[in-house]
Amino acid sequence: MYNYNKLDLVMKFTGSVHIAKDFIRELYVHMGHQKTSSYKTVFELHFKKGKLKKEEDISKEMAELRELYSEEPTKPDKWIKDSFSLDFEE
Repeated sequence: MYNYNKLDLVMKFTGSVHIAKDFIRELYVHMGHQKTSSYKTVFELHFKKGKLKKEEDISKEMAELRELYSEEPTKPDKWIKDSFSLDFEE
């Protein structure tokens, strides 16, 4: 595991970022990146002008999405479009 201490980088970013760990190998798809729901542990970080304002554990929601995906297969065209979307919604 990598740790970056005292970076003190100023960024004016406003928005949200997903960070994840504990990848579920059975969900691997050879498309260059994996969906957030392919991880057991997922956090959504909300920033305003570079300052962390809110941190949410959304692991439960990702587990619910995995369950939904297993019950309702996605059509290939929709899956590809969704995979390359810049939106968080999966």
